[in-house]
Amino acid sequence: SVDEEHYSFMTRMITVDHHFPLIGGPISGTKLYMAPWFLYFNAIFFLISNNNPVFSGVVFAAIELSVVPLIYLIGKRIFSRRVGVLAALLYGGSMLMALFDRHYWNITLTPVISTLTVYGLLNWMDGLPAGRQGNKKWLVITAIVVGFGLSATFSIFAVFIFAALVIFLFGRKDLLKFLAIIAVMHFTLILFDLRHDFWLLRGLGEFFTTHSYDSVPF
Repeated sequence: SVDEEHYSFMTRMITVDHHFPLIGGPISGTKLYMAPWFLYFNAIFFLISNNNPVFSGVVFAAIELSVVPLIYLIGKRIFSRRVGVLAALLYGGSMLMALFDRHYWNITLTPVISTLTVYGLLNWMDGLPAGRQGNKKWLVITAIVVGFGLSATFSIFAVFIFAALVIFLFGRKDLLKFLAIIAVMHFTLILFDLRHDFWLLRGLGEFFTTHSYDSVPF
């Protein structure tokens, strides 16, 4: 369908045309674009399968299966083993996942990005009693997961706000590191703007100044 076709075409620029983009997919309804890491992630599987998007769909389905044990681990960590099992069963048999999940498009990875973020934050919080700074390794992992998620779909912005708020409330000394890692992952957007007469920056200005029903269909 249209979304799989769109991202397959953009990924093909890397695997066939050997063009390495500085931006990724568009943020719907705006002239803004995300970082390109989702496209490079796709390129790995396109190269392996000789540009067959069905193979990427199978890989994405396998990745999504990892959400079930992650939910179990999170439920067990916060509450109990019984809660973890029940939560995993409810998610694994959810009618909503069966109806609305589509393999191989940018939003497919939202559940695994969300659960990995929560799991990473829990491990980061293990080190908080020592000077109000968490486990640095898990802070880096969580920041990379969120940064990558922001390059797949901008709906992960809600996860980014959640993670930043948790770090601010429980170990604010680590917040600057978290934000810095995500900022570095978006450095390619600055390079793109420098090469294209600040096209993204002008799009951002238009987003905040143009009336919504004129050009931005919220």
